[in-house]
Amino acid sequence: MLASTISNEWAYVGITWGATAAVIGGYAVMVLRRGRRLSRQVPEDQRRWM
Repeated sequence: MLASTISNEWAYVGITWGATAAVIGGYAVMVLRRGRRLSRQVPEDQRRWM
């Protein structure tokens, strides 16, 4: 297992925190890009948030 190959437990914690932040950050970027793309498809007279 990965934890047994890393001698320092804090390195393992740091790697998992970094991976988690990267996944959440990537998901946020994906959602924002998709939202912007979809918002361009809505006619201007039907945009309630503008």
